[in-house]
Amino acid sequence: MEMQTNRRQAISSIAGLAAAAIYSPPSLAQVWPNGPIKMIHGYAAGSTPDILARQIAPVLSEKIGSNASILIDPRPGGGERLAASQIGKIPGDGQSIYLMTGGLTVITATDKSITFDLLKDFSFISLLNQYPFMFLVAPNSPFKTLGDLIDAAKKNPGKISYSTSGIANTLHMTVELLSFMQGISMHHIPYKGTNAFTDLIGGILDMSVSTPSGAQALIRSGRMRPLCVTSSKRWPGLEDVPAVSETVPGFEVVTWSALVAPSTLPLSLRDRINKATVEALQVPELAGKIEAGGSQAKHSSPDELRNRVMTDIAKWKKVAEFAKIEI
Repeated sequence: MEMQTNRRQAISSIAGLAAAAIYSPPSLAQVWPNGPIKMIHGYAAGSTPDILARQIAPVLSEKIGSNASILIDPRPGGGERLAASQIGKIPGDGQSIYLMTGGLTVITATDKSITFDLLKDFSFISLLNQYPFMFLVAPNSPFKTLGDLIDAAKKNPGKISYSTSGIANTLHMTVELLSFMQGISMHHIPYKGTNAFTDLIGGILDMSVSTPSGAQALIRSGRMRPLCVTSSKRWPGLEDVPAVSETVPGFEVVTWSALVAPSTLPLSLRDRINKATVEALQVPELAGKIEAGGSQAKHSSPDELRNRVMTDIAKWKKVAEFAKIEI
């Protein structure tokens, strides 16, 4: 009798396990997305990251499938610090993704007060785009080449003035990288808005640093002259503008935007979003819109993105130490 009872219990247990296997609830990856997906970024509506997010969202929605919809969620504040500090507190269920910029690597390298850890709090998904900066001078500037400007800076330490849009941002650090590599010192004057271009054209400034798209109209009108681009080679569409590396071998600054999520995102979901992102960026219409905005569509694997973040942080830490920049 006892043997029969034990046998019944064993059969019952096996049946229970089989039923659990058959009726086990679907995994997170299988049920995702569960409602609209938020694409968060740290800038104001109408900003360059916001425009990029709105260009990518509908194509990415289509590639994700399952009637996915992506809602853009701008959270401006602190030069992206506010939004980045919130990512680690968001559930890693794939319902919230984050469009970050390469500027966060500069913040990580220079700001000791940040409350997030870029390498621990984020799951890296894919690059989205990339673009260089331009060094600009007035049409009548005595600096015909970057070499001319460097020579002048060597002869007149701290006298050559240049403008960027702020202190300890990627534009500022780009010139400090040049100073670090050439052993020169120049006078940085941060500006807000487009007043820097007015002062450059008026001869008050020696040089200004901008994105290609930000200076495009004034270059075309002949009111400003591009001295060089900061990519390692001449940039597509700007083939007549020398690269900094032609004068300073090894110099390169190409900033970027990327898609990330909370670090608790399951790898299966990360890989699924990566696949959809790669497919979206290969759609010619989307790639064309990104290119029209002055950048290149650029996708990557999660590991490639993580390595790029680590490399940039290390580079900017060295530059910050040289320039004694700490916020």
